[in-house]
Amino acid sequence: MCAVAKRLDILYLQIDLYREEWAVHNIGKEMTVRERILQGYDVRLSHADAVREQLWLERIEASLDRGRVLVIFG
Repeated sequence: MCAVAKRLDILYLQIDLYREEWAVHNIGKEMTVRERILQGYDVRLSHADAVREQLWLERIEASLDRGRVLVIFG
């Protein structure tokens, strides 16, 4: 996605955590379970998802002064 945004001259904002960041935010175990066991299931992990969603919001709000940003979920 980053390459497409660059080609179209659209700001690309990575809002989700990289795998390396999971432990820093204390969601490593839940995210590993989601990745290894729950993959393909539509399951909400209340703690991990709440942490991720809060970080998404903070990252989006921190970028508001940069103009329009394309955000893709899913």
